[in-house]
Amino acid sequence: MLISSCADKKITSIQMIKAAEAEAEQIRKQGEANAQVVQAKGAAEAEQMALKAEAWKQYTEGAYLEMIISKLPEITAEIARPLSNTSKVSFFFVEYF
Repeated sequence: MLISSCADKKITSIQMIKAAEAEAEQIRKQGEANAQVVQAKGAAEAEQMALKAEAWKQYTEGAYLEMIISKLPEITAEIARPLSNTSKVSFFFVEYF
């Protein structure tokens, strides 16, 4: 009876250990799955942010160019204004050796 009792206890403890190991493995697998989800989500968010940044960069460059182009007539008028008072323009060419 004593031998049977020890054997039963050993079997029970082995079963408990196997159950605990199985539960630990299940928890590990669930943790790995969650980590993969988080990693994929992070990569997708990073890609989305990079695309948004590029879009804003292009928009900013486009807006800047549009502003300059719309101001070109004013800029050229301001550059040309001092020339409107000029009566004569002479060009000299000197060749150096």
